[in-house]
This record gives sequence, C-alpha cells and structure tokens, in this order.
Amino acid sequence: MSELMDKILAGKLKTRKELAALPFDKKLDLMEKIRERNALLAENPLRKQKPPTTAVVIVAGGSVMLSGLDAHKTGTTPPVCHQLQH
Repeated sequence: MSELMDKILAGKLKTRKELAALPFDKKLDLMEKIRERNALLAENPLRKQKPPTTAVVIVAGGSVMLSGLDAHKTGTTPPVCHQLQH
C-alpha cells in the first residue's frame, strides 16, 4: 500500500480505538448529535431538488461536450459536441 493509504488506515484505527474507549454515556451523546445532524441534512431544500440533467465538459482543442447525465441508462440523450469560438 501507499504511504498515504497507510496513514489513512492508521488514523481510522486510532479513531476506532478512541471511540471504543469512551464511556457508554459519551457514546450515546455522540449518537444523539449524529441523529440531530442527520435530521438537519435531510431537511435541506437542496436534497429535494432534482439533479441537473446535462453535464458540460470542455475538451482539449476548444470543444464543449453536452450530454445527459443518465444517457447511459436510457439511451435517449445523445452527446452533442460544439466548437468554441475564439
């Protein structure tokens, strides 16, 4: 594994050990905070919006590729390529 991955895994193990060592009432407090945060995130109006249906990708050479994000599922939105004006 890479050095970065080793650091990430070591940090996760350290955090797990620290959480395991906490008293039960502290663990319950953490769970309550997580539930409250989850409820706040679920109420966010952005979560209720539909995702965009078009992606724009600028390709080398000045081309712009417009394609439906779910085109691979439906096959209904073929990619369209436009040349940028300089």
